[in-house]
Amino acid sequence: MAHALFSLVTSSAFAAELDPVTVQTVDHIQGLPREIQKSLGPPSAICEPTQGDVANSSGSTASDLTFGARKVLGIFFQDCQALQKKIEDKTVVFDNVSRDRSGRRELDDLDRGQYITSHYALRGLRQRQSSSDPAQVYPQRGCRSVLGAPPIYAYGAKPLANSKEMRLLADISALRNRAFRNGVTARSSAVTGLDCSGLVGASFAAAGLRFTADSDNYLTSTHEIAELTHKSSSCISPARLDPSGVQPGDIINFFGHHVVIVDHAGPDPLGITKVKNCDEITPAVFDFTYIHSGSIGSFGPSRVDAKFHSRRDRETTLMNNVVKHAIKLCKKSRTSNDSSEPLLANNPRGFGILRHLGDKKRGCVVAQSKRIKLEGEDCLNGCKLDF
Repeated sequence: MAHALFSLVTSSAFAAELDPVTVQTVDHIQGLPREIQKSLGPPSAICEPTQGDVANSSGSTASDLTFGARKVLGIFFQDCQALQKKIEDKTVVFDNVSRDRSGRRELDDLDRGQYITSHYALRGLRQRQSSSDPAQVYPQRGCRSVLGAPPIYAYGAKPLANSKEMRLLADISALRNRAFRNGVTARSSAVTGLDCSGLVGASFAAAGLRFTADSDNYLTSTHEIAELTHKSSSCISPARLDPSGVQPGDIINFFGHHVVIVDHAGPDPLGITKVKNCDEITPAVFDFTYIHSGSIGSFGPSRVDAKFHSRRDRETTLMNNVVKHAIKLCKKSRTSNDSSEPLLANNPRGFGILRHLGDKKRGCVVAQSKRIKLEGEDCLNGCKLDF
């Protein structure tokens, strides 16, 4: 019997810098199977604002998670071209999504039109609806239009699945129990979405990776991700950072704040060779993108250029900690007798940069025949994910 599609996991002790809302705590998560309730662990915090086969044939597990994240993003857009769009430093962001007093978001028909028009990727999809070019028209064959129920940021929204399928395109607003609307009000029109750790869990499922070698549970939180490194069964460990910096597939997590997956990383992703003085490092010199679900424009699932955070009004706790560790790594590489000695960024109650162990640890990679199918993934057949 399939479980409920989503669950609301919130806490009143949130620290969301650019999304300061008061959220009521759900003390009793009723209606969910006991094993799901147990797997929720500590409450999840609001996420900070802030032509080939779909499968990755590179054999590099370090980037498998990036492929999984791109796959999830493609499912939410139901389009291949939208995957290559990203929020950049020059992107003008308007938040057209209304909220009630508790911070739950809602879209009415007027809001939806404005939201799509201002969205970095959805506006292009709407323009392509009237295209006369069969190769450009949206949606393509085998895909569905998401414009009637667009993805948004929904704090607390987690994907749940039975043993065979994970559903990402379900309308959150249609849930009958208001306590489980996952950051969406009862008045909202149709929407889809996840929170930050919900997207990470879906990305693990899409990539065929496990959080722990003894479990197929993909329901997680920033708290649980931070604490995983202390479990003997954990499939993730602190990244051993050398001057080359972060890598595609790295998980950047801050306990109780936000979590993202590194998507693309240039040759000097943290800008260490671009500055004369290490203390000059800011997001302006970063050369990497990440995939997340966050409250930048209330866009939810999106791809972001780290340079977007160059402006002071776009600073976040997560990115400020990346800067701090980039400066530390820069100074270490210039003063240490052994600059090749890696820097570990891992605080179980704070900031961490983590990597999946892949096939280095038995049980951390799911056999192809046992992987969960994601609703809407057939749309991506033929998508080129190694851009």
